[in-house]
Amino acid sequence: MSHFTVMVFGDDVEEQLAPYHEYECTGVDDEYVVDVDQSDEIEEFLAKVIYVGKSKETGDLDYHFNEESGAEYLDDWSPMTRAKYIEVAGLDLDEEIKDYFGVEKKEDGKFYLHTNPNAKWDWYLVGGRWSGFFKLKEGADGDVGEQSLIMKSQGVEPVESGYADSTLKGNIDLEAMMEEDRQRANKQFDHLVAAIGDIEPVSWTEFREARQANGMNMDAIRDEWRETDFQKALTAYGKKIDDPWLFALSDVYVDFYLHLPLNVARVRYVETAAANAITPFAFIKDGQWIERGEMGWWACVSNEKDKDDWQQQFVDMFNALPDDTLVTVVDCHI
Repeated sequence: MSHFTVMVFGDDVEEQLAPYHEYECTGVDDEYVVDVDQSDEIEEFLAKVIYVGKSKETGDLDYHFNEESGAEYLDDWSPMTRAKYIEVAGLDLDEEIKDYFGVEKKEDGKFYLHTNPNAKWDWYLVGGRWSGFFKLKEGADGDVGEQSLIMKSQGVEPVESGYADSTLKGNIDLEAMMEEDRQRANKQFDHLVAAIGDIEPVSWTEFREARQANGMNMDAIRDEWRETDFQKALTAYGKKIDDPWLFALSDVYVDFYLHLPLNVARVRYVETAAANAITPFAFIKDGQWIERGEMGWWACVSNEKDKDDWQQQFVDMFNALPDDTLVTVVDCHI
């Protein structure tokens, strides 16, 4: 699961987000939900070779996905396609496909998934984890959405006067937002230096990808990650200063800290934070969803654009908007 910021430009925020809902979670069967032919994927699934035999533990027919596991856990095992296994096991082919893919066979003999192929979120809150995102110019007003449950559970104070989750572009004090982010980034960098001392930073992205390539599952990867000296130092220091989110900044620190002299790293980190003060992960404008990359679980992003290019693209677009454009920040979850 992942949370990410989406900025919506214009009125009817709910209506603008609707084309991107995940039907499997929202249950809303509207014009954006269609039948998508999954027949090719199912043919590949059925043609995949698996390793079938009797379980050494139970004696029942079982299978594994690779030869090594088959040899370790099965007796009298042999390779066969999944389609053949379903036949040998006496299983109902259509039911197996339905259970695995959630699809139904239609009258034309093909399998279709009833889904929204453009899904980007399964639920959202205006504000949410980013409640109070916009700093307002003196005398300006705006609307505040709802804090996320985790913020409420941690006793985070309600949004103070002078901040909003939805307001006109001309009401936003961008310079003040940038200065606040400079101060916040300076403090975070101070925490990094104090937390890790001589411990070499570790990139979560590189750490995760290397282990995924070796077939390790995500739970095991996260357990091992928590035991690295770098992550343990950040977690311990976060508890010391009562900042439960300090540990989550490790990859951001690595981007700047690992390959640069300390003074240069600080300047780059602080100024990048300021430049990104108002830049979201995605935005909706003129009915189009535009994003930095494809957000997946555990905040893993694929097909990601260069962050500097994305920031410049967004700021150029934002600066060109009329001051009477309604701007709303949304906490989306997937």
